Amino acid sequence: MRRLGLFLIVYFSFVTGSYSQIKDSVIFSDTGYYVSLRDKLTVYAYGITKFNTFEIKNSEGDYLVRYRPNENFNLGIGFNYQWMGIGGAFNLKFLNDDQEVYGHTKSFDIQSDIFSKGMVLTANLQSYKGFFWDNVRSYDTTWNIRDSVPLRPDVETFNLGVSGIHAFNTNKFSFRAPYVYTEWQKRSAGSWLFGWQFSFYRLSADRYLIPPELAEYYPVLGRLVNLSTMSLGAGFGYSYTLVVKEVFFLNATLLLGLSMQGVTANDNRRAVLINDILPSAHSHFRMAIGVNNERHYYGISLISDTNPITHQEKSEYIYKYGKIKLFYGRHFNVSNISEKRNRKRL
Repeated sequence: MRRLGLFLIVYFSFVTGSYSQIKDSVIFSDTGYYVSLRDKLTVYAYGITKFNTFEIKNSEGDYLVRYRPNENFNLGIGFNYQWMGIGGAFNLKFLNDDQEVYGHTKSFDIQSDIFSKGMVLTANLQSYKGFFWDNVRSYDTTWNIRDSVPLRPDVETFNLGVSGIHAFNTNKFSFRAPYVYTEWQKRSAGSWLFGWQFSFYRLSADRYLIPPELAEYYPVLGRLVNLSTMSLGAGFGYSYTLVVKEVFFLNATLLLGLSMQGVTANDNRRAVLINDILPSAHSHFRMAIGVNNERHYYGISLISDTNPITHQEKSEYIYKYGKIKLFYGRHFNVSNISEKRNRKRL
């Protein structure tokens, strides 16, 4: 795996809602589609990698330059009980020893979800410095990417955002079941979604992001060095969890929306390339597959957000971020443990 360098990621997954603990701990649908496991202590282990890429397309779509940081794979542990959950992941050097090829990336990345009965509230704070040209072989097939890639240690991105997704069919469908596992979806169900998002994004570099030999194909962004955008938008989507024999699950969620963006872009001499308010589409996708029951759960999940910036059909800047997670957890009945201890004392 690709190494970002040693850092500690604190991953908070609070699952509070606007309901009391007593009411929420016994939540189940009228038709028995899902049940709550929040009265159990859940201990879990996981592996996680986070990604934060951006790419620049020309107007015809036949030229694309993609940059990505030197990502890493972290291992962590955590727990959930009642309304609270916390976990921490750590970078192990032997898993991420590839800086000689992909360079060094300094990063700080928090992507956190808060789940209530019918709402997912997401907050993210990301700062990355140090990228490499990911698709150089698209333009030079002789390049040996196993030995080296074009490095851009000067490139830096910053992203701050908050978003919410509301599920309408909360009597049958649970968002917690496939992503925080404090509920158990026993029958297949889906729900229409409404979402909103607000974000601020900034890119800065010391020189042009488009290589000189490709600049002629990018009439606006060929001289791009600095970019900032503030975005506000909303959208609709659908989420569905397929359940087989009550324990095997597959969830897929897609939300598409429209945003209004205030965009400013400059070259290395601070000449203005873009200074406009632009409409733009955005998308949120998440997927999880695995096993979940009253004793344990395991599987893999993917969450990805895509945000394009299109300027009058001349060129397009797209930034993406998200995470991939492998997980295994056990549910423990705390009340039974307490009862056994009390019996021994007697």
